[in-house]
Amino acid sequence: MVLIDRYIPGLPVDFVATNNELGGYLATRHLLQLGRRQIVFVSNGSRERRATSVIGRFTGYQRALAEFNICQTIELGPGLPDILPEEEYAYNAVSHYLEQGGTMDGVFAVNDDVAYGAIRALQARGIRVPDDVSVVGFDNQDTAKFFLPPLTTVAQPMREIGQQAAALLLERIHKGRSTPPQQILLAPQLVVRQSCGAQYQTNEA
Repeated sequence: MVLIDRYIPGLPVDFVATNNELGGYLATRHLLQLGRRQIVFVSNGSRERRATSVIGRFTGYQRALAEFNICQTIELGPGLPDILPEEEYAYNAVSHYLEQGGTMDGVFAVNDDVAYGAIRALQARGIRVPDDVSVVGFDNQDTAKFFLPPLTTVAQPMREIGQQAAALLLERIHKGRSTPPQQILLAPQLVVRQSCGAQYQTNEA
């Protein structure tokens, strides 16, 4: 057995994933370099049920803020019922925060679906993206480049993850469990589009 994208602590099996902490760090640092200082992290579920991939992204978010001497983290999502589709969940989380008088100038969303919901909530209240609030997602879904505005996001090396996982699985089949479990983390890439307000940097068609 080889786990992909997230692991179960204490389970001694091979594991392949994106370096989620690095991805969260890259996304948040990018927002900070654009001059954003009130950056909220929008998640998609309770802390008790949080996957290791989400924990990594939040840790990267915290690390980038600390480098810029920002001590306060703002996390939206936990505490709300998490039975809704992710876009609707994020829409409700951001809407509730704004209704309570919360402010922000940047959003790091735990995935692209969450980013779409966050953008819709901002736009519904006349808040412009990216003029007033910059938004970055995570995953680089096929739909990200066609959203309005096109979404800046963190791309995962999906093909490489699959190749590495298959290679580890075949190695275990042929060699058995004679070697310790391997944990392979592959580097993500920040894909800059219009939703963050930076100069458009991708070469996509």
